[in-house]
Amino acid sequence: MHARTVRGALRTLAVATAVGVAGTLAWTPAQAAPTPISLGPGYTIPDSEGNADASHIGAYGPPGPAVHGDAETYCADPERKGPADAGGYASPRPVTSWTSSVTGKTVPKERLAQAAYVIGKYGQTRDNARAAAVDAVVYEYLADGTYALDGARGKQRLAYPVVSPTARTSPRATSPKPSGSPAPTPSRSPRR
Repeated sequence: MHARTVRGALRTLAVATAVGVAGTLAWTPAQAAPTPISLGPGYTIPDSEGNADASHIGAYGPPGPAVHGDAETYCADPERKGPADAGGYASPRPVTSWTSSVTGKTVPKERLAQAAYVIGKYGQTRDNARAAAVDAVVYEYLADGTYALDGARGKQRLAYPVVSPTARTSPRATSPKPSGSPAPTPSRSPRR
């Protein structure tokens, strides 16, 4: 008789739990998946490990959170954290040399000047595709290696379906020879 009472009590508990859960589910409003936070012109993409909505190709700044006034800011080092994860970027400052954290090599001055030229000429845009193209070119010049336009991660970043085909075809077109006049230069940020 004791086993029968225990089974009856467990059945009653199971039914009460099921009713309680069902009642809770019936009263819980449906919620949409969270919308990725806009960091600025460009696209939210998976990171190199495949984590959805964990990376960005494009500029940081308006219409996203301001990084440096109203200016669009570009990450110059893919191995460092972006401004949202790093607590912001420092104010831009001129640099006379750059070492790629991807390759460990000093970037030739011509490539540093080319990156600065592209940011100055094309980077102040609110157009998602153009900002993504500028970002890809900046990584080509300053990071190289896997982040170069023909590198594995460089190709991957531009190949995500959310990235406009225009961004995929325009990076090399935005890579002119610098005119010799200085343009804004990249700034360093904490490691990513």
